Amino acid sequence: MSNNNPNPFSSASRSGYSSISGGLNYSDEEGDGGGGGKKRKNKKTGSSNRPTMSALHKHILTTSSQSNRNFYLLLTLYLITFISFFSLHRSLYLLTNETTINQQETNLRISKVNARLDATISGIQRFNRTVTNGELVDEVRDLKEALNRQNKEVTEEMEETKKYIETELKTTKDEIEETVGRAQKEIGEEVVEVRKKVDEYKGETQSQFELENNFMLYQLAGTFTLIGGLISMWHVTSHLRNFHNPVVQRKILAILWMAPIYSTTSWFSLVFPKVEAYLSIVKDCYEAYVVYVFLSFLISVMGNGDREAVVDKLALHSSHLSAPFSCFGCCFRSAPTSNRVKANATLTQCQVCALQFVMFKPVLAALNFSVNHLHLWQPDEEGKEGRMIYGVDWKNPTVYILVCTNLSVSLAFFGLLKFYHLVAPELQWCRPWPKFLCIKGVVFATFWQGLAINILVKTAEGEGGGQGWAKQAQSFLICIEMLIASIAHFYVFPHYEWESGYVRETKSKTKFGDNLALRDFIGDLKVIMGGTSKK
Repeated sequence: MSNNNPNPFSSASRSGYSSISGGLNYSDEEGDGGGGGKKRKNKKTGSSNRPTMSALHKHILTTSSQSNRNFYLLLTLYLITFISFFSLHRSLYLLTNETTINQQETNLRISKVNARLDATISGIQRFNRTVTNGELVDEVRDLKEALNRQNKEVTEEMEETKKYIETELKTTKDEIEETVGRAQKEIGEEVVEVRKKVDEYKGETQSQFELENNFMLYQLAGTFTLIGGLISMWHVTSHLRNFHNPVVQRKILAILWMAPIYSTTSWFSLVFPKVEAYLSIVKDCYEAYVVYVFLSFLISVMGNGDREAVVDKLALHSSHLSAPFSCFGCCFRSAPTSNRVKANATLTQCQVCALQFVMFKPVLAALNFSVNHLHLWQPDEEGKEGRMIYGVDWKNPTVYILVCTNLSVSLAFFGLLKFYHLVAPELQWCRPWPKFLCIKGVVFATFWQGLAINILVKTAEGEGGGQGWAKQAQSFLICIEMLIASIAHFYVFPHYEWESGYVRETKSKTKFGDNLALRDFIGDLKVIMGGTSKK
């Protein structure tokens, strides 16, 4: 490489260097000790062809500067060339080493593969030399046994896993069912509790509404009861102030007490429903007593308290008297021999018919109270539909009590009506028919009104429904009706009828048609129609 490259110190360089050195030497010769800044004078001998010192000095400096630049340029070029050569050589060296290493690894792998191949070939050869058919069969058998054993183990594991899964599923299912059952139970309890609270709230709300409605009902019924009671009390006191005929007016006072007793017991039954059954017994007993008192009132009016006088007056109407009937051969077994005996028997029969109602009504009311409120008889729900005939349970004692009550009251009014028809002309002056209607209206109206309300309630809401409402309606209506009855008593039982020398005012008999002149219109119509037909 040193032969190919030119030497930086060539002849030209050396000549330049020599010239520089000559110049420097010359300068040394000329100056003693480097000049020291002092100039010497040139010798005139032998110095005509040489340049002056200043020109030579400039030439030397110029030549030296150019030589230095050339030297550094060559040095730089040499270094670049050296570095490039070194880098190329290093790359070639590294490439050669990498190729060598890769080739060695490849050879090593090939050798390993060859070794394995040789081992395999030797094993095959050894197997071919040593293994027999029996050994192969045994080996296959062992493999089969191992496979079967492994299959058996796998099957057992699968069975155990299956049993475990089934157990877990069953346990999970039981837990879920238990949780669901517990949740359903809790939900059911909560629903029952909520329903109970709703029912309680509904009951409280309904109770409040009912209380408000009942309070208004109590006020209204109490107002009617109070007004009716005041009218009856004023009427009673008017009779007491004008007590002209005590025998008759005592009966009237007993009748006048009917309206206040009915209205008061009905109002208390409305306000206190629990005592309604007890108060109904009082009301029924006084009802029966009033029926008999009215018959006694008619008898007292006829004879002024003398029974024999009444019998004598009845004997005068013997032609209208029918023979009294016997009751199962116990009463009136022999036919009457005279008119007076016949009249006495008829009067006794009318009194017995009224009196039996007074005796039986309290007993029947007590039996009805015992059956319905003391629960002495419990209905048998099994086979009830088979016993029902036309909607009536004929094994219920209440049915027979009701039938006996109707028979008894019918018999009592039969006696009243029979006696009234016998003595109607003699009693015409005191207007007995309106008086009888007041008694009959109170008794019959209340009875048939309660029966109609019960039938209406059963038809609307079914059997056993709305009985409380029916009783309230009956009590409220009685409070209103007793006000009307007290007003009617005031006009029907006046106290001045029993004053001495009382003469009833006679009024002309007029009809409703006379108030509208209908009779005159019909007469004129007949005259006109008759005249037209003759023409």
